[in-house]
Amino acid sequence: MTGPAESAGGADAEQLKKLGYAQELRRRMGAFSNFAISFSTICILAGGITSLQLGVEWIYHLKLARAAAHSPAEDAKVARTYANAYIKAKGPQQALVRRWIEYIEKNEGSSR
Repeated sequence: MTGPAESAGGADAEQLKKLGYAQELRRRMGAFSNFAISFSTICILAGGITSLQLGVEWIYHLKLARAAAHSPAEDAKVARTYANAYIKAKGPQQALVRRWIEYIEKNEGSSR
């Protein structure tokens, strides 16, 4: 009894014979071939997921290292810059901003 794959392979072989070519490839997949394709697919997917996880962790650690290297003195310098711009623009809370900047500058070294 022939299955659909074998009969289709026979028709293909006849078509190839008419064109002057010989049938060279088998149209059958055994258990080992099926296992090999499945195993390859699973390995590629697992490797991709692992690579993605490592990439995300790498980005997270870079951001963490950057945050750890960030110093309170930089915060105070940036705060002073923004406060000066606010005071120069004659904002309504100038006294509060000045006190806030004094507090930051006084405590900038004690936060770490």
